[in-house]
Amino acid sequence: MRRGAFGAEQEEYMANPNPRKRQPGEGRSVRLSAYLTTDLEAQLETHLSGMTPYQRSREIARLLMCGLEVEAQPPGQPRKSDS
Repeated sequence: MRRGAFGAEQEEYMANPNPRKRQPGEGRSVRLSAYLTTDLEAQLETHLSGMTPYQRSREIARLLMCGLEVEAQPPGQPRKSDS
């Protein structure tokens, strides 16, 4: 076993020599890098545990969009979820 993303142990395995072709989705693929505090990393790993890689990717994108919406709100205005 080896340590993977977020410090979780993963079994090493051979890649599938005949992978299915990926179906393009909305938007385009991006690779982001973020340095998180240990507490935040643990919270994120707990939140994402049990999800498939596809679900994890979609959830991380959703969380980023939520953060952008919160930052775009003028000070003192309630968030969409608060109304």
